[in-house]
Amino acid sequence: MALIALAIFSFMTSLDSSIVNIAMPIIAKEQNQTVNNVEWIVIIYLLVITSLLMFFGKLGDLVGKIKIFRIGTVIFLIGSITAGLNFGFGFLLFSRSIQALGAAMTMSNNFGITTALFPEKQRGRSLSILATAFALGSIAGPSFGGLILSIASWRYIFWINVPIGLIAIWLGQVSLPKSHRPKTKAKLDYLGTVLFAAFVSTMFFGFSRGQSIGYGQVEVLLELLVAVILLASFIIFEQKSKQPMLNFKIFKNVEFSMGVLSAILVFIVGYFYNIIIPYYLVNARNFDPGFAGLLMATIPLTIAFFGPLG
Repeated sequence: MALIALAIFSFMTSLDSSIVNIAMPIIAKEQNQTVNNVEWIVIIYLLVITSLLMFFGKLGDLVGKIKIFRIGTVIFLIGSITAGLNFGFGFLLFSRSIQALGAAMTMSNNFGITTALFPEKQRGRSLSILATAFALGSIAGPSFGGLILSIASWRYIFWINVPIGLIAIWLGQVSLPKSHRPKTKAKLDYLGTVLFAAFVSTMFFGFSRGQSIGYGQVEVLLELLVAVILLASFIIFEQKSKQPMLNFKIFKNVEFSMGVLSAILVFIVGYFYNIIIPYYLVNARNFDPGFAGLLMATIPLTIAFFGPLG
């Protein structure tokens, strides 16, 4: 039951990074926004998660992973409810930030909770189930979104999380053990968190501005230069810190580093596909969003079959 609860939130939090893609052409028209502006519905979700993932992972080590996970599930559902309310484009972006805050809290601790719950012989299998749920969510978003849009408003893309999330919260409440505060004197790396969040935000903003006004503009080049400086500052500070948020010594493990690089390349390809293909199918080919979602369902269905086998 605990694994089902963890898998549901792994699926939902990754699903919400891409489920809105198929609805972006519709939201852009309804909210009278440009393509570059409406992309921030996806960007701000990923930006907040990327900025805070390591911070909440560290916080889970200090105050208890299950506690942070449970709080994150509630925050994620609150963001899902408010995202579907029609209070304007700015409020939608704010709600997506709330969603992402909760998602970062659950994403950063679900694998650690699973590792603690299962014995070594079952650990690989249980972690593979979580990984499959996460991969399914990240690639199945446009398919689910297309199916929802064929029968309901785009707001139900967010509201569908609520009944499913409540079931997962109940499962977690009755099956997860009580959260105990670990005995540790470690402290949070606030400066490292700020530097990393500033780097991610500046980089995203620079790339977004580059799309709008061109990458040859001085202000865009300056923004990307600042992002590089912030990244270098983060690396230098973390290497000198006694309690870093990210210990760079782990990258001395070549197999681990190659695995991380491989994962980065896979997600780059997956997210490019998820963002570009909905526009191609709906705007260029003039397919119905529901049919476009069915076409895009081939990849998640394949993952659902081969993931557990792997």
